[in-house]
Amino acid sequence: MKTQIEKLRELSDKKKSVVMNQYVDDLLRNGKAYTVRSRHSGGYYYKKSYTEELDKLLTEHGISHEIGNDAPRGGMNGEFVSLKGTVLKYVLKCKREREELWEAEQERKDKQRALAYERYKQECEKTYKFCVEII
Repeated sequence: MKTQIEKLRELSDKKKSVVMNQYVDDLLRNGKAYTVRSRHSGGYYYKKSYTEELDKLLTEHGISHEIGNDAPRGGMNGEFVSLKGTVLKYVLKCKREREELWEAEQERKDKQRALAYERYKQECEKTYKFCVEII
């Protein structure tokens, strides 16, 4: 029997509409996907909710999820689909690990920049002393 995480990964790899792929990727990345898209054409503004389609897709594959709306007044832009249970815990754990790796990489780059700046300052001081001695 496949776990829900394996099902979600397989769902991400399958060929679906571009919009559904984006929502499944959002679920794998953040555990939550906002399901309203807007489009502007001329002077017109269109909104479409993909909540029902995503709900149907996840239900068909047996992935536990919940539907909600976090807009202050219950507006359409606040509609979301969120994972629940162990799947959500796993996704959030992976997200934390990614963030920790990114922070470690940034610290490493900051140290490299600091070292390069120190070398640059030393070179500038040597050049300045050389120029002063010539004059």
